[in-house]
Amino acid sequence: IGPKVTCISKKNASAIAVTFEMKMSKEKQTEEAAEQENLGAPTIKYGDTIVFIRHVDSDLWISYETLELTIKGIGKVEEKRIIPVVEGHMDDCFRLVRAQEQEQKTALVIRICNGILGRYSRTDPMSIDAEGVNHLLSKSDVVQALLQDLIGFFSQPSLSLDHEERQLRLKALRNRQDLFQEEGMIRILIAAINFFSERREKTLLLEGVEEKIENITNKLYVVLAALIKGNRANCSNFAQTARLNWLVNRLQSQHASGGVLEVLHSVLVDSPEVLNMITESHILAIIGLLDRNGRDPKVLDVLCSLCVNNGVAVRANQNLICENILQRRDLLLQTALVDHVAW
Repeated sequence: IGPKVTCISKKNASAIAVTFEMKMSKEKQTEEAAEQENLGAPTIKYGDTIVFIRHVDSDLWISYETLELTIKGIGKVEEKRIIPVVEGHMDDCFRLVRAQEQEQKTALVIRICNGILGRYSRTDPMSIDAEGVNHLLSKSDVVQALLQDLIGFFSQPSLSLDHEERQLRLKALRNRQDLFQEEGMIRILIAAINFFSERREKTLLLEGVEEKIENITNKLYVVLAALIKGNRANCSNFAQTARLNWLVNRLQSQHASGGVLEVLHSVLVDSPEVLNMITESHILAIIGLLDRNGRDPKVLDVLCSLCVNNGVAVRANQNLICENILQRRDLLLQTALVDHVAW
C-alpha cells in the first residue's frame, strides 16, 4: 500500500507530517527565474490564484482520482478522492479560499458525519457475520445522538421570525445543504440506510439492538428529508426512476415509513419533474399506507402533493387516487390555478 492523504488528530500531528507548500508552478526553475525578473516571489491571493500543493517532507503532489461506485438505491455515482502523486499534472490545480464561519462549522460537521456514518457506507453488509454486525452496532447510541444533532442542524427557520431574518437563515441553511451535497453526504446517508435496513432483516441481532436499528433508520430518513427540503438541486437526486423506485419500496417498512414519507414529500414538492415519473404502482403503494396506518397526516400530505403542484392540477394522478380511494365516484378537486385576463 502506497502513501495516502488522511486526516490525523491534533495530538498526533507533527510539523513534518502536516506541512504543505503552495506553488504557482511545479517547475522550480520557472519560479526562480520569475523571482529574479520581478520584485520577489509571486503573491498567492485567496480566491484568485490557482496553485499546486506539495507535501514538503515527502515531495509528493496533491492530486485526485475519480472512482465510479454502484450503490443500491442510487445506481452509479462518481466519487472524487484526494491522492498523493510523484509528479503533479497540469489539471491538479486548486484555488484557495478563506472559509467563512458557517462554512467552517459545516465542514467540521461533514468530517464528523463521514467518520461515524462513513463506516457503514464503506462496509459490505453481506460480507460480515452477525458478530461483526453487532460490533458495528455497539456504538448505535453515538449514531443516534449524531442524527438528532443533524435534524436540528438542518431545521427550517421559525415562521415567527421577521422576513429579513428568516431569509438570512434560509440562505445559511441552503449553503449547508449544498456543502453536504457536494461532499457526497446524500450518498453516505442512503448507503447507511441500506446497511441498517438489510441488517435488521437478515442478521441475528443482540437483544435490544433491533429497536435501536429501527430508530436509527427512521432518523436517517428524517435527516435526508431535512437535507433536501426546499433545495431543488438536492431533490433532483431522486429524479431518476431507479432512485424513485427505491424510495417508494421503502414504504413497506412498518417503522421507517414515517421518515420515508418526509423524504418523498420534499422530493414531490421541490422537484416537479418527479411527478412525470410517478406510476400507478407508486400511488397504490402510498394509498396502501392509509389501510395500514389510517388517516396519517404524512400520507395525506404526499397524496396532496401528487394532486397539485405549484397551484396546477395533475389530473392523471388525481384520477388514479380517486379511482382507488373513492371508486365509482366523480370528483373535481379545486386548485389554486388562476385565470389571467388581458385588459
